[in-house]
Amino acid sequence: MIDIKNLQISFEDKIVLNNVNIEFPRTGLICICGESGSGKTSLINAISSLIEFKGSIKFDGIDIGTLNDKEGATFRIKNIGFIFQDFKLFDNQTIEKNVTFPLSILSNCSEKKKVHKCNELLRLCSLEGYNKRICKTLSGGEKQRVAISRALINNPKLIIADEPTGSLDEKNGDDILQLLKRFSTKSLILMVTHDLELAKKYADQIVFIKNKNLKVEKNKNKFESDETLIISNKERQKKSPSVPFGFAVNHAMQSMKTKKVRSVLSTMFMSMGLMGIGLSIAFSNSISNDLKRSYSSLIETASISISKKQDNAQKMVNVNYEDTKNLIESYDKEGIYECGVGYLNNFEEMFKDVNMFYLESGSQTYFLDEFSVRYINDAITLNPNDNSILPEPVRRMENDEIVLGLTIYQIRSICMKFGIEKSAQSLSTYLESNEVKVVLEVSNLDWEYNDQQIFTLKGFALSTEPYIGHTNRMFNKVVLEDNMRFPTTDEHDLKEFPWVLDKITYISTQNNYEFIKLMRESGVTENYIFEICNKNLFVNQLLDKEPNEINCLIPYYAPETKFSDKEIGYIETTSDYLKNPIVYNATGYVNYPSNLISGFANRTYFSLSEDALIETIENNASIEFKNNEKEDLQNGVLYSNFSNNFANPIKFDSDLSKISSGRAPIDLDEIVISTGLLENLKIEETSSEFLYISTAVKEINKRVGIFNRQYITSKLKIVGTVENDKNYIYHDKHWTEDYFLLQNGQKAEWLIPTSISYSLDESVDVTSIVNKLRRAFPQYDIVNPLLDINDSVDQLCSAISIFILCISFVSLVISLILLSSCTYLHIQDIKKEIALARCIGINVDESTKFLYGYTVYSSIFALLVSFVELTFSNFVILRFSAEVLTLPFEFSISFVAYLVMAAACVGICFFSSLISAKHIRKIKPIDCLKI
Repeated sequence: MIDIKNLQISFEDKIVLNNVNIEFPRTGLICICGESGSGKTSLINAISSLIEFKGSIKFDGIDIGTLNDKEGATFRIKNIGFIFQDFKLFDNQTIEKNVTFPLSILSNCSEKKKVHKCNELLRLCSLEGYNKRICKTLSGGEKQRVAISRALINNPKLIIADEPTGSLDEKNGDDILQLLKRFSTKSLILMVTHDLELAKKYADQIVFIKNKNLKVEKNKNKFESDETLIISNKERQKKSPSVPFGFAVNHAMQSMKTKKVRSVLSTMFMSMGLMGIGLSIAFSNSISNDLKRSYSSLIETASISISKKQDNAQKMVNVNYEDTKNLIESYDKEGIYECGVGYLNNFEEMFKDVNMFYLESGSQTYFLDEFSVRYINDAITLNPNDNSILPEPVRRMENDEIVLGLTIYQIRSICMKFGIEKSAQSLSTYLESNEVKVVLEVSNLDWEYNDQQIFTLKGFALSTEPYIGHTNRMFNKVVLEDNMRFPTTDEHDLKEFPWVLDKITYISTQNNYEFIKLMRESGVTENYIFEICNKNLFVNQLLDKEPNEINCLIPYYAPETKFSDKEIGYIETTSDYLKNPIVYNATGYVNYPSNLISGFANRTYFSLSEDALIETIENNASIEFKNNEKEDLQNGVLYSNFSNNFANPIKFDSDLSKISSGRAPIDLDEIVISTGLLENLKIEETSSEFLYISTAVKEINKRVGIFNRQYITSKLKIVGTVENDKNYIYHDKHWTEDYFLLQNGQKAEWLIPTSISYSLDESVDVTSIVNKLRRAFPQYDIVNPLLDINDSVDQLCSAISIFILCISFVSLVISLILLSSCTYLHIQDIKKEIALARCIGINVDESTKFLYGYTVYSSIFALLVSFVELTFSNFVILRFSAEVLTLPFEFSISFVAYLVMAAACVGICFFSSLISAKHIRKIKPIDCLKI
């Protein structure tokens, strides 16, 4: 039946079998033996048309080497049954589904006949009555019997068994061989085995593979079965073998049951996308002019917002040293504030040729590799009582003296260079009796400039990071301006030469908040604004420091865009009805009155539990762009941002007259909150005297589609409450400006007050007040949302419709991506089963039915869920608009919405299948044997 001539099989230029010539009979059990890697499995794979080869293999006259993929699949399903060492079953299907699978591909017989033939084989394999058992629940011996039944269901001429007893114990292995021996009276069985004893016991012939060739031995002592095998005849075959779509759908359903979480998430997101389409159609058909009146119910009280019409950004200019010094001297009555300077130049670029420090003592020289002229600019002002300085604390230093902060490694290296014991104490003793000079050398050949500054080493301190210290806060100015004579400028963009120093002035304070309050009370802030910075004059983001550790401010001249306290006071004199001013800025607390939006500019989380807040910000630290708006909140944590203005966000108010218990806050880290906020933040009746606030201050791209958020968390003491069921926090009108500057490290230019709002009693004639203000202050934009709503509602309605349609489109794209991703994962999960089906005898086109079965089942299920969601949403929206908002607003969903959702579902299913089909087509039959 099988005639092999001049067979050669090789892999990557390695010949496995060479010049093989052999014939196999129509029936009998033939064992193929040999060492691992000798080519046993390669031989049967070639006979099965699963791998390429050279030479000729003819099976009943069919030249196997000439078969294409489709012809090879048809050849296998009609002529070959496979039995594998690891069974290779559809584990989540029943025994009946597994056994009848090849018959379903090949035959058009009725389901009743399929079951009858299955029962017949199961009886022969001692599995009678096991039809409905799930394969993954079977023992190894039972699984192998199922595999044998499946191999025989199409009455194949050839059964290929690759190590069928390799994973079984001795008893089960012997039973399987006896079973195969019985079947060998009807078909040819080629069995690959390492067990020579079993081969000699049962095989009619034994084929030994050695040295890339075959040797055949007849087995005279073989076991003879005394039973006659009776199997029913073949059924009428299909014109073209195909997988029943019902099997593919059933297989998808069983696979989804094993991946419940993934299936639920996929269904949920897809159904939400489909529901979004239905809602967009419903909104476009239902919104009418009555929406104008509905907006009025969203505003608790009448309000007026005032902002400057001039919105051109102006660059902030640093206050020069003399003005800063005069400012401090005018208002510092106790001498607690000090003025200093720094330089923003790139010193490494300025002194690109030579920029170094070294020590000189006698004839010895030691180069301080880590030091450069930048350390002069960043010199630390020493505390006279600092006992860490060796040999002794310094009270006052001359300008040619210096203190160095040295690491332990540097100290040991210096000691070794000076020939003393390698310890800080030895170096201290050395300084007491020897003069050590510190020399700074700089050079820039392009400028034809070089200089040398010599200092006496007054002392040193053990430090984790090197530094230069001096008792004179202006030491950097003395060296760079007075000694090295570099010119300076305060107007950094206008400097004429590259050697001009970009000078910046700063103020050292004991408490930044107290200093700013003093300046505000004195009227200084009308002309100045202040930026928090660290010792190197960079805006400090406070990510790793407490606010009280940073007591340094840079003064800037206030730009014209600033809304000053003088202007605010002048506006308030025009009407006695203007109450509770709230100051807004760009990155602290924002206001968009025309859109009825105000709130915290950045994502801000509130909690009474520090642990719950920390867990929340950890959960929201890494965000996908497509899930940018999704917040993962722990119990007892609330989230607020101006973008969720209509979802009961946390608002800020300056009306401290409403305090019902406690007192008004007197410091930046004190706060008053509403009773509603207190109740919403409580966790299991626990209480806390502190409110923890965490704000997102920076977003960093991590990789494509992912970015990390960095947060700053502050602890505020709750000193009072206000009776209000809404979520509110209370402080003075400048709190959001000061808090985000001093506690969050936001840039001062982003916190400049640009607008202000006032609340009004509802009984007041808002129109007359607005008109009066507009006449008095034509330079301002004065807005009342209730008056302007009728002019903007048409645009707003159009924006809503477009927004919902965009969201629906995004939801559809997300649904498509999600379904495609889940389909891809499903393909990876069932890759071995698809490869098994290809091996048994389905072609590549038929294998895509496993994909279509999954996408169709998933899509239909998601569509049904979306129908339920849309119907429920209709009920909720109607109830909410009628009973909660009491709006004259009719919302209805037409049958068209359901039709469009169904069409969108078909589209998602189609494109998802189209995208994923290429992954199915990459799976080859031989993959079954590799997995």
